Amino acid sequence: MVSKKKADEAPETVSLGLATRTLPVKLTGDELLEKGARLAQIEDDVTSEKARQLDHKETMKARLAALEAERSAVASSLRRGIEYRDVKVDQLADYELGKVREVRTDTGEVSFTRLLTDEERQRKLFADSQAHEAPA
Repeated sequence: MVSKKKADEAPETVSLGLATRTLPVKLTGDELLEKGARLAQIEDDVTSEKARQLDHKETMKARLAALEAERSAVASSLRRGIEYRDVKVDQLADYELGKVREVRTDTGEVSFTRLLTDEERQRKLFADSQAHEAPA
């Protein structure tokens, strides 16, 4: 039979076991100091990490810019079928025409023609006068 309980009696309870719950707990003075020190350390770490990432970002941007410049140069060479390189040229003075021709040593083509400078013309005059005085 089920017994009737009186209103002033505490209800009967049975433990179902212990459990863990995350609940608010007031921090002690020592815990507050410890949290404050940890926060200061985290602030320093955040500042350092931001600086490191900014430096790394600048390095990555520079690397990307270099790759893009190289890509552009290679694409331009492919498009035109040429690229600029250092080529030896023979500078040939033609004193009768008063010009200098630059002849490529790799293909024999005239790559550039210009007028003789005043200094280059003077060398010819001195060379001629020395050639006439040479027989002794």
